[in-house]
Amino acid sequence: MTYFKFLELEITHSFYPNGVSEHFKISPLPISERDVQNYNIKINVNRNIFTFYCGISETENFDLAEALSGLNTLHFQFYHEDSNFKNYTSNIPLNNTDILYLKNSPGEEELQLDHAPPNGDLPLYTIGVLLLDIHDIVSENDPNKKLKLSFKSRELLWQYQIILRENMKVEEGDLKIEGIYNETYEGPVKKQLSHDVSALVMTSNIPLPLKYTITNYPLLKLRYTNTQLNVTKDLEIKLPNQIPESILGEERDGAVIPLLATAIIYV
Repeated sequence: MTYFKFLELEITHSFYPNGVSEHFKISPLPISERDVQNYNIKINVNRNIFTFYCGISETENFDLAEALSGLNTLHFQFYHEDSNFKNYTSNIPLNNTDILYLKNSPGEEELQLDHAPPNGDLPLYTIGVLLLDIHDIVSENDPNKKLKLSFKSRELLWQYQIILRENMKVEEGDLKIEGIYNETYEGPVKKQLSHDVSALVMTSNIPLPLKYTITNYPLLKLRYTNTQLNVTKDLEIKLPNQIPESILGEERDGAVIPLLATAIIYV
């Protein structure tokens, strides 16, 4: 059996460094398992690039139209291994009833994204269904055919809840945060976290993109007085990246809508 490449699919996500995540997965759905097997279709995965091959007998000359003759649409389960994927991805449905439908279109490199309720039972953790129109791929007859699927990072307000030590006194105007995207931080607003713990809350004035890693960090600057020593000092602290696990939201129409990402900072 000799295998010939007939399609390459690159999946990127702006949340990850250089847009590359190695945790995307594609596997044939039951409706297409027999076709994938009968047509000797194999998928090679290299990080975020999925390359499709078709196998023929070593004695035959490869002709894509002939090799895939009679094949219409292939259905694949599409998923990501991170359970927080929906939280930090902006261009997918958030409700628990819809899934993505990813389709190739004639002459288009980028896959079309739609969402709708699933048609039938799907495996657990399914984010979407990849529908490959083989007629479109065969009609182009291009062994270097490339498709792309691009996901965008969700943009949310960034919030920091700053908890001071008991002997620290901060006057209004002596606490600020320098942003990394030309954003400013509003506050501080005092928030009671528990009976005996309060925080000074600072929130960005604009939504900011969530990122797996950042190279620059928001900088907390404050001037405080140590009430025990009666000494005034200046302090600067690099604030942490906002992570998907820190997202707060509210429920609307059966879906939890992310509103902001928050972190508690102990000074």
